[in-house]
Amino acid sequence: MKKSYYAIIPANVRYCKGLPPNAKLLYGEITALCNEKGYCWATNRYFAELYEVSNTSISIWISKLKDQGFISVEMEYKKGSKEILNRYIKILNDPIKENLNTPIKENLKDNTTVINNTLNNKTVVSINRKKHDLLQQPKSVSYSNKFEDFWKLYPKKTGKKFAYTCYQKARMSNDILLPAVKEQIRSKQWQRGYVPNPSTWLNQGRWDDEVMEEKSEVRIEMEETMEWMPPGEV
Repeated sequence: MKKSYYAIIPANVRYCKGLPPNAKLLYGEITALCNEKGYCWATNRYFAELYEVSNTSISIWISKLKDQGFISVEMEYKKGSKEILNRYIKILNDPIKENLNTPIKENLKDNTTVINNTLNNKTVVSINRKKHDLLQQPKSVSYSNKFEDFWKLYPKKTGKKFAYTCYQKARMSNDILLPAVKEQIRSKQWQRGYVPNPSTWLNQGRWDDEVMEEKSEVRIEMEETMEWMPPGEV
């Protein structure tokens, strides 16, 4: 089967919430096949092999397109039986005819982009985009000066954005947080590198932790090797 050079998926199809994404893609393929004769005669098997899916999936997508009013499906049966000879799929409110010979537009609004390409001497695809594009640049976070003082002092720099959220939820003054960090920095656990993430430290209220004074290694060794002796014996 000869494939057309272009396909059209209008905005009302692209943004239809009742259609699965693959049904929208199938609609574009149908418009491409309708360019030659005004209707699509391809079988479910053809589409299934093209998109590497089952015939059942194709049947479901076509039914969805039909239920939404985007296509019509006509069957030609063998005389005197229910055997299907041909199936004709037609595009309703044909977007191909509406977009042919469309002039190039300039000075467009922010929510509209028109892409004009010429393939085989034909003008193709108009794509309307919503204002809220999924590819918008993420907004930068503005941190408070007090949090920056905390972040500068805290020895582990992990997950700053989430840590800032936890800092705000904690609602604790730096007069409490900063001395606690300074004290725990000197602990043997933190000196060995066992420092909790700042978000964990804030979420769990670890500023209230007591820094236990650890015994020296020499003292621990003496206690482990000392034998018990009765009182008064040397």
